Amino acid sequence: TSSNVQDGKATYVGSCADGICSWKGIRYASPPIGNQRFSPAKVPASLTGTVDATEYGPTCLQSGDGRQSEDCLFANVFRPSGVSLNKKLPVLIFVHGGGFQSGAGSEHDPSQMILAGGNDLQAVVITINYRLGLFGFLGGSTFAQRQKQNRNDVTLNAAFTDVVQAINWSSDHIAAFGGDPDKITLWGQSAGSFASAAVMLGKHTSPKFKGVILESGSPGGVPIDPASRKDGQFNTVVSSAGCSGNPDVIGCLRGASASNLLQISNLQANLNGNVNTIPRGYYAWTAVQDGGPSNGGFFSDRPSQVINAGKFANVPVLHGDCYDEGTYFADQDSNNTQETFDYFRRIYFDSDELLQEALQQYPDDPVVGSPYKPHDGDYSNRFYGATNQYKRISSLYGDIRYQSNRRFFLDAIANRGTTAYSYEFAQYVPGNADSLGYPHGSDLDYVFNIQDGNPFGTTLSRQWLSFAAYQTPNKAGNGSPLWKHYTANSPKLLYYANNTITTIDDTFRKGPMDFL
Repeated sequence: TSSNVQDGKATYVGSCADGICSWKGIRYASPPIGNQRFSPAKVPASLTGTVDATEYGPTCLQSGDGRQSEDCLFANVFRPSGVSLNKKLPVLIFVHGGGFQSGAGSEHDPSQMILAGGNDLQAVVITINYRLGLFGFLGGSTFAQRQKQNRNDVTLNAAFTDVVQAINWSSDHIAAFGGDPDKITLWGQSAGSFASAAVMLGKHTSPKFKGVILESGSPGGVPIDPASRKDGQFNTVVSSAGCSGNPDVIGCLRGASASNLLQISNLQANLNGNVNTIPRGYYAWTAVQDGGPSNGGFFSDRPSQVINAGKFANVPVLHGDCYDEGTYFADQDSNNTQETFDYFRRIYFDSDELLQEALQQYPDDPVVGSPYKPHDGDYSNRFYGATNQYKRISSLYGDIRYQSNRRFFLDAIANRGTTAYSYEFAQYVPGNADSLGYPHGSDLDYVFNIQDGNPFGTTLSRQWLSFAAYQTPNKAGNGSPLWKHYTANSPKLLYYANNTITTIDDTFRKGPMDFL
């Protein structure tokens, strides 16, 4: 059946089935094309008349097939059917992962999660697209200079402005869809978690969200370098687009065809880890320092400095990781310490000395490597050969990119006296290779309530919905254990493992992570 929503002078025609009503492909920002390419996301023109909201909009440009367009800033709204639009429900805005190079809001259907809320934890869930690759993260001194001159024209971290505009759109329009604009929770996973954390820093004064859920991604998890660090990459893009020597380089790039720029973007993405062409941090396309909030940006400095200065949104946070965050990404071809050194020097470390110290903290001992608790019980298994250092790399990678930054951010939040909750997810996902352990992304299908053979039932869905409604996961009911606050004196985690949920201390690998 169809479901009509009146928003201003527009009537959105959605659809209702199986207990869920949805409105898809809603334009939350003006098209980032032509002269708006590389601009911060802008408020869309008001619509009038009937708007078909029964199909997803195209995804943002990325490698792979599917319906794509540079005009891609669309949101999808889901809510339980049979509930009056006058009943203003808590709102969750989900920001997808994909390394800032892939993904879409349409990849995550929150219907089963919403249904898990039953009658007592009803919510509106919004999924969004945001600009990817070169379109969301082209950086360099040229852009930095233009942003300083006119921040409405060019912005360095365009993708993050998309997330901010999605929040602003929700704040202004979600009431029409039965959502409460005063109860918005920002929620991201992986790259979407980094993006949500960036918004916490960029909008640290009077944020339009009441809480944040960060699944596998903290503000400092990606090295945030000065914009000039991307000049090499920027120049490669300029020459590949045929814009070298053009007096108006930005105008020339805006005139280039989207398909040509996408090819260039994907080519750079294939060079992951080549230090001569891409910035640090494993991914070709990632954020840079952009002058911070006073410049219409997000990072005035390295995230650790911004966090230490307390310049992040003072809202409750639920922030966790998977047990083996590094396995999914780790190099499988390093067979001695020199090769491991070269790998990390390429993707992460600026200093030989610091890297040598880090490798002392993470020795070549498969028994302490990641996966930390192999399913087959063979702790000495190196998986890829007798001298292979995959487990060592997995451990350091998972800690430097995820765990240590989660701990650092939670510590800062707790020290400020703000409510925080944390978790570690170590539940086996059927079909995962032994070498992965409990990898990055394991928790996602449990939260969305679509995991086959899920021993936790609807618990994770309800904990997330409880946090959205009450800024605490402890109204989930359903026999959920008490989720203790994460405090400076007592950093506690909820630990999902072996079909059970327990509470543990967040002190594992304390020495090595304190070093990181």
